[in-house]
Amino acid sequence: MYGAMVLVTGSASESEELVQEAFVRVWERWEVVNGHPDPRGYLFRTAFNLVRQRRRSLRRAAARFTATPVHADPFERADDLTDIAAALGRLTRRQRTAVILTDLLDLDSTEAARLMGNRPGTVRSLASQGRAVLRDAMGGPNE
Repeated sequence: MYGAMVLVTGSASESEELVQEAFVRVWERWEVVNGHPDPRGYLFRTAFNLVRQRRRSLRRAAARFTATPVHADPFERADDLTDIAAALGRLTRRQRTAVILTDLLDLDSTEAARLMGNRPGTVRSLASQGRAVLRDAMGGPNE
């Protein structure tokens, strides 16, 4: 799960916090989660929900304290990014999540759909769109 969070967030430290928080939340609700048909999926869903909550919270805080959008210094992060991370950054959040779940974590579209809260066809479509963007970004062959 840590690897998936790193790919989604682009930050090792943020991913560590998210994974820890997800495990704590699942542990606190273990009586419910233990009876869930897919505890692993419940854990992943919790982690992805935490990503969305954190990003919403940061956007609201930035809007309150600034009149202009917050821009990250591109040179600050350049040392930490690899080519694949830059290419993943071109994807929408949903495309990136679909590609990570289906291609990197080898989940089938049904399980990925359950984690994302979408239908399997939507996950397949998002992953396909994401792969096309990655091929263009990485200079790969078009299919």
